[in-house]
This record gives sequence, C-alpha cells and structure tokens, in this order.
Amino acid sequence: MAVKNAINCGRCGTKTFYRAKGFCSKCYYIIQGRDYAKEYCRKNREKILATQALYREQNGKMLREKQRNRMYQYKKENLATLKKHRELKCEVCGYDKCFAAIEFHHCDKTQKKGRNDYLGRWIYNHPPAVFKQKLLSVDFRVLCANCHREIHDNENGNNRVNK
Repeated sequence: MAVKNAINCGRCGTKTFYRAKGFCSKCYYIIQGRDYAKEYCRKNREKILATQALYREQNGKMLREKQRNRMYQYKKENLATLKKHRELKCEVCGYDKCFAAIEFHHCDKTQKKGRNDYLGRWIYNHPPAVFKQKLLSVDFRVLCANCHREIHDNENGNNRVNK
C-alpha cells in the first residue's frame, strides 16, 4: 500500500511526506517550490511581520552594529579597488587633500540611473564584487566639488558669477 502524501525529494531522493513548510526532512530542500513560499507568506503575513518586529526589537543593537561593520568593510575594500583603477585626485585642478570633496562625474548622462546613482554612494552600500563591476562599466571622471559644479554650470549655460 502506497503512502498518500509521499513525495520524492529532488535533491537527495529520499521519500518525504508532505510537511506544512514544504521542506525535505533530511536535506531541507524546498519541495513545494516558490509558489508555495509565496502562498505561505501571504497566508501568514501578520505572524511573519510580528516575528520580524520582535527579532528587530530584541536584536536591534546587534543588527545596527553588523550593518555599521559591513559598511566600513565595504568602504575599505571598495576604496582600495578604486585606487587601483583611478587616482583619487581632481582631474582638472589636482585637488587631493580631502576624499569627502572628491566627486564622480558621469561622462555619459544616459549611464546614470536616477538621482542617487553616484559612485560615492556605491562605495559604502555595495559589496566589492558589485562595486568593481559598476566601476568598470561606467565612464566617469574624478573631480573635486568645485570643478564638478563648474562643469554642470557650464553645461546648463548658467555662468552667473561676475555678470
């Protein structure tokens, strides 16, 4: 006599019985698939959100510390990558005293995807592999804040100083 709800696991081949969460009991492979996960989340939304809120409340300090450390590590590795590919000084005037005053100017405006798409933000918020891919795919110039403003001002035809 065959068991009614038995399913063969796609990974380990073990005959597994239907379980509420849809996992193989031996190797924890997802048997039910993505549709089941979506349906489970839809049905148990309130329970999941309450669990997440409780976890954040209990572990908030640790989570913030992890994020701070991760951002510090990203900045350190991404700056090292950037220094290998470009010299961190203004290409127009040679300014190199303060990294906070260095900005990145997209040579091709169509490569810029939205208002917050600038390499300064990418240095802090993206893993090194993603940052390196972005760095190699974008055509940009390294400029100080003053030279960057001048270039954009000239592009817009707004030379208002001393007129």
